[in-house]
Amino acid sequence: MISRPFYGNVVFFCLIYIFISINAYGAEIKRQFLSKKDAISITSKKMVLQEKAHLVIFEGDVVVKGRSMTLRAERVEVRFIKGKGDKKREISTITASGHVRLYQANRMVQSDRLVYDRDTDRMVFTGSPHIIEGEDKIYGKKIIVYLTKDKVVVEGGEAVIHPR
Repeated sequence: MISRPFYGNVVFFCLIYIFISINAYGAEIKRQFLSKKDAISITSKKMVLQEKAHLVIFEGDVVVKGRSMTLRAERVEVRFIKGKGDKKREISTITASGHVRLYQANRMVQSDRLVYDRDTDRMVFTGSPHIIEGEDKIYGKKIIVYLTKDKVVVEGGEAVIHPR
């Protein structure tokens, strides 16, 4: 172990529900991936550093933990770019694959692949992605979470929402 740091109206109502609940969720994820103050912990069975490619690959039972979220996958690639000022490097993209699960409070997003891009500040879930919060479920062909815009786009979506 290595440690370092539903269509029509239903979809419309589902998206409103997500927009309301994603606000804190998105902010927390952004802070956990990019915060200067809070460190993240990544554990895996194997880590491969490719210094010239600015890439670190974690393989086998990968767990990325932050203060309020946990990402689990079979493989996570973290690509860096040269930092500005006194930073030696900054995260450019994080790509997770293989039974990806992102947990935050009582919400889970599951997919086959997740790509986080710092420049666009969004997370793209593909490969049978779905969001589960309590008994509510949202399915799509692709789910895009815009972290700083408090926006979620579900392509080819279906939702099951229970009254509260």
